[in-house]
Amino acid sequence: MKFQSPIIFLFFVCSLHTSCSQVQSSGKSFSDEAVYFSKTLAAKHPDLFKKVTKRDFDSLVTDLKTIANSLPPEKFLVELCKINARIADEHTRIEPDYQSVLPVRFDWFDEGLVIVATDSIYKNCLGARVLLINNHPAEEAIRRFSFLLKNDNASFQKYWIASYFNKPIFLKGLDLIIDNRMVSYKLLTPQGDTLTQIIRALATGQPIVKVVSAPMKGLLPYKKDNSYWYEFDSATNILYFNYAKCQVDENLPFDRFNDQLFEEIKLKNPAKLIVDLRFNGGGNSAVLNPFLKSIKKSYLNQNGKLFVIIGRKTASSALMNALTLVKETNCITVGEPTGANINHFGELKSFKLSYAGFTIYYSTRFWENWAGHNGALMPDVAVTHSLANFLNNNDEALDYIQRQ
Repeated sequence: MKFQSPIIFLFFVCSLHTSCSQVQSSGKSFSDEAVYFSKTLAAKHPDLFKKVTKRDFDSLVTDLKTIANSLPPEKFLVELCKINARIADEHTRIEPDYQSVLPVRFDWFDEGLVIVATDSIYKNCLGARVLLINNHPAEEAIRRFSFLLKNDNASFQKYWIASYFNKPIFLKGLDLIIDNRMVSYKLLTPQGDTLTQIIRALATGQPIVKVVSAPMKGLLPYKKDNSYWYEFDSATNILYFNYAKCQVDENLPFDRFNDQLFEEIKLKNPAKLIVDLRFNGGGNSAVLNPFLKSIKKSYLNQNGKLFVIIGRKTASSALMNALTLVKETNCITVGEPTGANINHFGELKSFKLSYAGFTIYYSTRFWENWAGHNGALMPDVAVTHSLANFLNNNDEALDYIQRQ
């Protein structure tokens, strides 16, 4: 099944959180903030030392406290993120107050990091793969970013590295750039040419003229902006259900939507149903309950008729929904490993490092969704995320399902 890629403008890091009560620190230095960070997390997190020993954690904080006041803000952020990575909780993370951002969006393909959306003045970069960033090989930049993130889930790292790659505060903190106002990229264009482009940072929230690469004008999963929607393809006799957000659309409550979906199934009698969770980062897992109840009784709940697409952005409540489908239906999962682990911490709250200007999101509960299963949810059928296929408007997951 051919399609075109999504118009996605995630120029800022997505906050996968629920309600977050904020408490501000009274620190007056980076050293104070390091201590407040460690003491507050230890007091509020349900099991901070599940993956890192208290001794090691305290030692890392003490080392940072010793040098913190000599560090610029970007370096302090990086060092704090390295400590946070040792906690190995995908929801406990540090979000700085971004003052600037590069007006480009990256996606991670099998071939590397690629610019897929940008300001119109850099449209010549669309579809180009990063070779160098300020003369640093892309592989070296990725390696440095990897130390800021927990290392037990490759999909998690891929998603967040791509998200951070346009943030000057991280690039400078990792010594990839000197001037956080601009970045020089050496790129490989879709035509096979090399291109050196200086991209200038913009103040966060500054409007731009957004453009996307040629294949990104009609990607099926992003054809609509709704939290949930469906489309029937009469040529293939496949009904596609996109579940993009675990939240209720106030204009169409999910139970009413679900009634419409199954009326469509009754009317069209599709040969297959696809549930696409690839780009769903979570929310409220209970929203999907009417669908889960209905699909279990449907004729589509049999091998070869029900397919679920998962990927590196499938996390939190969306992952929990995917697990329910795997355990309680006859679905076949297709795609990439999920960005979240099967058993994980969640239900976020937050506190503020006011001197540093960082928000710390932390988990308040551990979800053991499937005892004995570690790491990401692995698809039954793994497909690539190839730049070559992308540029030819091919969706590997949808193509596979259509062929079955």
